This record gives sequence, C-alpha cells and structure tokens, in this order.
Amino acid sequence: MYRLNFAILFLTMSLILIGCSGDSIQTVDEGAVATIDAQNTRIAELSAPTARNTPLETIVTEEPAIPSITPSPTSTPEDNAAGIIWKLEGLSGVYPIPEIGMAYAYREAADLVQSINLNNGEIVWSLERKGRLLGADMDYVYTLPFEQRVDAFDVETGEFQWSSALPERPNVFTMQHGLSLVRSNANFLLLDQLAISKSTGEAFVISGSYFDVLGDVIIVNNGRGYIEPDEPLWDIGDRNLLAKCGEMIFDHGSEGSPSILAIDARTGAELWTTQSPGYARLAFCPGSDKVDLNMKYLYLFVEDFPAYNLVAIDGQTGEIKFVNRETIAVEWNTDPRLVYEAAPIIWGGGALGINIFSQPKFGITEARNEVDNAKIWENSSYSLVAVIGGYENVIVGVQINEYLTGVDKDSGIVLWEIPTSDIFNLQMINGSIVYRILGDGLINVVDVKNGNIDLTVPLNLSDAAPSLTQYGENQVVVWNYFRISVLRLP
Repeated sequence: MYRLNFAILFLTMSLILIGCSGDSIQTVDEGAVATIDAQNTRIAELSAPTARNTPLETIVTEEPAIPSITPSPTSTPEDNAAGIIWKLEGLSGVYPIPEIGMAYAYREAADLVQSINLNNGEIVWSLERKGRLLGADMDYVYTLPFEQRVDAFDVETGEFQWSSALPERPNVFTMQHGLSLVRSNANFLLLDQLAISKSTGEAFVISGSYFDVLGDVIIVNNGRGYIEPDEPLWDIGDRNLLAKCGEMIFDHGSEGSPSILAIDARTGAELWTTQSPGYARLAFCPGSDKVDLNMKYLYLFVEDFPAYNLVAIDGQTGEIKFVNRETIAVEWNTDPRLVYEAAPIIWGGGALGINIFSQPKFGITEARNEVDNAKIWENSSYSLVAVIGGYENVIVGVQINEYLTGVDKDSGIVLWEIPTSDIFNLQMINGSIVYRILGDGLINVVDVKNGNIDLTVPLNLSDAAPSLTQYGENQVVVWNYFRISVLRLP
C-alpha cells in the first residue's frame, strides 16, 4: 500500500530514469478492435480510406439526443459552492484538455465522439461513426476509423481536417482510459515511432522511442533532436539521455568518464561539460516542467545501487555546488534490511527550497537547504520518507508509518497527520490536497494548512481508478474510462 502512495513523489522523476522511454503504452484489447472492425463496412460508406495526404469529405453530424450522456449539474456556474459542478457517465473513453477548457469523449455503443465544455459539461459538437477516439491536443481531435488510419478534426468545430494512412497499426491505447497517450507539437502528431504531419497527414518513421517535445523539436531518447523527421537537427550518438530540464538536456560525457554533458535542446549546442564524483545513475531537475535555460541546478545520484551519493550541479555553469557523501537511498520501495544496511539515510524529495532526509532506523528527519546542503532543522520524533509537495509554510509528505503528514518548513513541527491506508490518486492543488478513498468511491479535499477535511464528494469510481487534473484556480477534473466530473474546491 505504501508503495502506491510513495509513487506520487517519483512521478516527477519518471522521465529521467536511465532507459526511460516515456509513458507505458499498451495495445487496445481484442474486444475493442473487433468492435472497430465490425463498424468498418458502415464507415467505408461514409468515407472510404484513401491514399496518404488525400483529403476526405468532411462529415459533421448533428448532435443526437442521447439522455444517458447528458451532463448532470449539481450546481450552476453562478453558484460558487464547493462540490460537483457537473458529471457525465456512460462513456467509453475520456480525454480532457484543460488548457483549452475542453474534454473529448467516446461512447462506443453509439459510435459517437463528443466535445465537452469543461465549464458546464455541455456538448459542443458530436461526430457520428468516425471511429474510436484516439486522443486530442490543442489543435485537433484524432480518431481511428481503421487500424491503420488516423483522421483529424478541428477541436473547436469538429470539422474534418486531414487523414493519414499509417504503415502499421499503432500501439497507442492504455488500459486505464482506453485512449492513446497523445504527444504532439505544432507540426507533428507522435504515435509510437511515427511522426505524422499535422498539415498534410504524411507519416514518417523515426527510429527510437520518444523522449519529449520542446516547441518544434522532437527529442528522441537515442540522442537525437528533430524539427523535420527525415533529418536530425542534432545528434549526440546512440545513447539514452540522462535527463531533460526545460530547454536543457543532460547526458553522460565521454564514454568511460564520469562526466556530465549539458546540451541546448533547441539547437543541440554543447553548453558545458563537468566531471562528476561518480557515474550518475539517476538525475533529477527540481521544477523541471517550468524551468528554462536559466535553471539553477541539477541533482545527480551517483553510485552505487541501491544507494547513492547526492550531487548538486549549477545548471548554468556546470559547477558542482555540493556533494553529500552520506549513503542515501533514493526511494523506500526496496527491502528495508537493504536500506538499513546499505543506505541508512533516505532522500525523501524536496519542496519549498528544502530537501528532506530521514533515518527510519532511528526515527529522525532532517531538512537541508537545497542549494548549499546546510542543515535547517532536525526532528527525532518521525521519519518523513516521501515528500509530496509544499504550500506556503507547510511541507506535505508520508512518514514511514504511512501517515500523510504536514510539517512546518521552518521548524519541522508536525502540524497534522492522516492515515494513508485508504488514500490513492493524491493531488496537491494550491492550498488543497485532493485524493480518492479506496473502495468508497469518495473524493476528499483536505486543507494543507491544518489537515481538516473541507469537502467529501461521492463519486462512483469503483469501476476504474480515476485521474485528477487541475483546471483553473480552484477546480479539478476527475475522470476515468467511464465518466468525467468537474469539482469546485473550497
């Protein structure tokens, strides 16, 4: 149980593990494929498959009346009370895009793709018999009318834009949401090892697994960056990238040398190289989703597994800021005896400019400055082994006894505790902690400052684990394969 809770912390580190190739992607189940195949005859009558880059006739149907997917509001947009704003059920896949205030859903029984306004749950447009919903981005909604064809529709109007004939069936569906893990930039849709032009629909094969997208650049984890998929913009050789932080990429330097190489992800230019105290097994970029070339530092975890020494490097110059030579375990989901014997100190993560280290064997937690490693405080009454995040003066984490805990960042005093045995899908949104209670289908909202439960929302979530995504300042989108809801936080 603890491992599921602790995995929340290391979600932010998932892209920097050596050998990481992005999200886990699984094939669609055979039943879903059979359903798609069974519909092909009727689909062909409406828009027969064409050669690559050949436009198809746009077919946008009127929204049919289907009461089972009519949004069920529990409060009006003018009503600012906390709770469920609206919900939709009876779906067969959901894909929210909070950045544009929309979600896209599929209902297999009616073969409908629908656009949903996240503000009120209203249906904006519907597409009938266009194939299974594949996913969406800021520009297009993608469907899979045939196993080897992708159709693109305008996100705002639902109008057909282009079609792409694929050289092979894409392996893009997930078990949790039944939808693809769509990655794209302004120019290309990325599926498996395919880059599909968003202007013509032409599909290109790119060798290697996708690592990330930065503006117009497609970064592949075999050490290459592309703007046009037929020719790499930069190439550092066939090797897995160590980490990406904003607009910078970090990799091992010359082979056989414990060095770190920093690369400008937009141009491939080498920025600096520095010698590392040891071979870096892992790397972590604090705030890597929000930093750019002005990032302050990079953390390295250098030999030896399962324990590491912690090294902080200046992101601008490559200067080593500090080396913590105490034996540190990066995570607590290993054999406790191994941790006690090989790594008596656990790095739980960081928040609010503070790194948290604990010694479970002795029940000690220590806070250190994330820049110079100076000790700030020490508390011998608990072991905080996993940091979730921070808000104002409160650091939130999980103790070794599996209590979700809020501590004062300046003193280490425990402010509140909540048992975590039934907590899943935890998300920190501003001053609230939102999580699902296992087995009850309930969503709890907790005040970060005092640990009080401000809101409990009954949602039927027992059929599949939900995902939680912030929407606006004080709203959260809760969805799984079968349903979607928007909650207003206190």
